[in-house]
Parts: sequence; structure tokens; C-alpha cells
Amino acid sequence: MTKLGLVITDGVGYRNFILSDFLMAAKSHFDEVIIFSYLPKEAYKGLDQRIIVLDALKESFTTWFFRKAKEIAHLKRNRHNNHGIQDNLKTNYNRNWSTRGIATRFIYLMTHFFNSENSIGVFERYSFGVLKSPAKRSKAKSF
Repeated sequence: MTKLGLVITDGVGYRNFILSDFLMAAKSHFDEVIIFSYLPKEAYKGLDQRIIVLDALKESFTTWFFRKAKEIAHLKRNRHNNHGIQDNLKTNYNRNWSTRGIATRFIYLMTHFFNSENSIGVFERYSFGVLKSPAKRSKAKSF
């Protein structure tokens, strides 16, 4: 028995997979298609499909910090001769005095020195490590 798990995270995924012919084609190739979704069950009314609704993943500050550090380090590493990346770096700079604003400025300073592939990998491992913690896992609800 072959199964396909389809994860729908947002409206774009819903449009691309649910509102298109993808499900019909998938049903012809797999014995069962299971949809894992972050969207509410009301979005799937009239759809004869097994759907598992996932709880929204709330990102902790620590996870956000390392994800943002990885993102900014990657952008800084590849900014040379790329006006789109340079514009993105200017746009994402935060001048607010909130906790996140101060942390963002610290990330910009830190990634000025630490933007190598190795540094990016360290930021990524830290962010994944925080996500793997058992307390952070969400429980799925099936209907």
C-alpha cells in the first residue's frame, strides 16, 4: 500500500495542491493521500480526503533569533553585486527599541563578522536544536 502525505502550510499551498488537479492525479498514483494542514478544517469542506489539522507552530524567541541570524548571515555573505539582497538587508534592519528590534541590530552586527558557510551552519544547527526539543512539538488533531 502506497501513501502520500501532503503538507499544506498556507493559502499558496492550498491553491497549488487543493484547487488544482494535483489531488486527482495523486489519487491515481497512490492508494491513500493524507493531507496535513495548518489551515482550519473548514477550508476542506466537501473534500473526500483524510485530513489531519496541525496546531500552529509558535516560534520561540530563541528559535527566531537563530533563524534570523542564519538568514542575515546568508544575505550578507551573498550581497556583493546583488542589488536585491542589498535592498532586502536595508529593508529588514530594525530601528525599534523593542526586544526584537535590539536583537535584530545585534544580529546585523554579529553577522558582519560571522557570515561564513560554517557560521551559517552553526546558526542553522542551533535553530534546529531548539525546534527538536520535545516541549516544542505540536500535537496533530485528526478529523
